Amino acid sequence: MRDIVERLPEIPVKFLAHYYSYETMGSWWFTFMLGGERFRVVLDGRDDFLRLDRNKADRLRADWEEIDQEPIAKGVDDEIIEAVIKLVKRTCSGLL
Repeated sequence: MRDIVERLPEIPVKFLAHYYSYETMGSWWFTFMLGGERFRVVLDGRDDFLRLDRNKADRLRADWEEIDQEPIAKGVDDEIIEAVIKLVKRTCSGLL
């Protein structure tokens, strides 16, 4: 997660939380704020893709809707980081 935070300096996101689950094939997620909206990036360790969700609810609840996804190469950290950056930039560019 630190590598993602360090490589996203040009995007003014505020990281809120992150979670990793070894038991679900290495899946993880993190949430961030951008332009007053909450987003979540999810790595699906089983099916090898990243998904970007937007929270449709207010700040106290979570009601996620998928807005984009990106296939990834399994276990290649640099490619996963680049895919996260690409996904966030492509989908959230209107909020920058």
